[in-house]
Amino acid sequence: MERNDHTSGKFKTNRYSREEDLTLKKVIEIVEKKLLDPESTTVLTAGEPTIVKELPDIAFYLKKHGFKEIALQTNGRLLSYMDYCLKLVRSGITQFTVSVHGSNYRFHEALTRTRGSFEQTMQGLENLLKIKTVMPSLKIMTSTILTKINISDLENLLKFLVKKHSGIKTVVLNPLTLKGNALNYADRLAISYTDISDTLSAAVKNLSIESADISVTDMPPCINSAYAGFFEDINLLNLVMQKKDIPEKMGMTGLKNKNCKGCRYSNCCSGIYPEYIKLFGWDEFKAVK
Repeated sequence: MERNDHTSGKFKTNRYSREEDLTLKKVIEIVEKKLLDPESTTVLTAGEPTIVKELPDIAFYLKKHGFKEIALQTNGRLLSYMDYCLKLVRSGITQFTVSVHGSNYRFHEALTRTRGSFEQTMQGLENLLKIKTVMPSLKIMTSTILTKINISDLENLLKFLVKKHSGIKTVVLNPLTLKGNALNYADRLAISYTDISDTLSAAVKNLSIESADISVTDMPPCINSAYAGFFEDINLLNLVMQKKDIPEKMGMTGLKNKNCKGCRYSNCCSGIYPEYIKLFGWDEFKAVK
């Protein structure tokens, strides 16, 4: 994840998602056909990649063949086992993004719907931070989906993550993606981009923390340019079978209207989800000249 306020340049993402789990054999085929750029960060994601038995082998293969940055997006629960955590690091994973949805189990598990998941995720995060003390180059990030359920906890969450866990490189915040099952509960979960931005700005001011520690993705830069961050030039590997292919977040063709005309961020903004506009309308979007 890179912080970015570019006013030009398109998103470029290589995505591989199949109707079956992505095996080591298939990854080898992809690499041998030179379909991935070894100089770009390779992100292992989709579902929960740590349940894939070949995950360490896939990471090791990529490392052996010159892939410099190998990132894992995970709920962090299996990282609570230190042996497994070390195995992944030794296999070549250089960056971990752990999903944390609240400063305590009530907020976190209200979204995960899994009792005990907060404790497991926190232990996984602690294990990574212990490893980082002897391997400073290891990058540790967290990812939080902001909804009506946990937005009131944002200040406590930032205090918990940024103040207490100094080894965390970046706290990534995401609005709810209005696709699939989330769309069915949008009226109960979705919060406007402006409300997220205002709540975040107030929390940062109250805590006196650096904005560089925070990155907001999947939000138009006209709303949150101070915290704008998005993926660029990455290899995105979906390891776990998807019943329906995940819509492309980075580079998706969203909606724009007259409010967007002449905006300095037009070339690096992918537009707004149609479902979002149905819920909240266009009034909050204004072109940045």
